[in-house]
Amino acid sequence: MSQRHAADQADVIENLEPETRTALIEEMDADQLAEILEYVHEELRGDMLEGFTPKELVDVLDLVDEDVAADIAQDLPREQQGQVLAMLT
Repeated sequence: MSQRHAADQADVIENLEPETRTALIEEMDADQLAEILEYVHEELRGDMLEGFTPKELVDVLDLVDEDVAADIAQDLPREQQGQVLAMLT
């Protein structure tokens, strides 16, 4: 799958069952996930990152476009949002 363009990878991931999607995401490195997040529908981004620690989120958010990072951070639970924002600054 890594030979496909990130937009194509995002389409595939969006159409997977949630359990399969989670297992696949857990195998990705931060660079690959960040690239794919640029193309995933906003509604699905939060679900994809649900089990991530604040450190893991920061690693990914550092690599995505600022607008995407802001959207993702805004949708995080308040406690996690504070931890992530503190680590980003």
